[in-house]
Amino acid sequence: MKHLENRALFNEQKEKVTLYLKHNIPDFKTVTFTNEEFNPIGISIDGYINTDKNLSFTAGKDVKIFSCSDELDKMFKEPRKGYDEILSGLKSYED
Repeated sequence: MKHLENRALFNEQKEKVTLYLKHNIPDFKTVTFTNEEFNPIGISIDGYINTDKNLSFTAGKDVKIFSCSDELDKMFKEPRKGYDEILSGLKSYED
């Protein structure tokens, strides 16, 4: 049962990371997740975008912590929107 709960948590977080990347990177096409784990400060999800391992990232829960390679960093449009900001924009659009 715990395994299913963990799987659901990681799947939910992967959806959040994907949404974050789609809204902040104009040239975003695909995301590949390579690792997921629990750590002392929560969870960690690693991956890369557009089938290019040089465009790598590590994200924490709800994308509150996000670090990435210099190559990926250059692809972000500024100002970057946080996950919560993206979500609130989508909700107001749906209303």
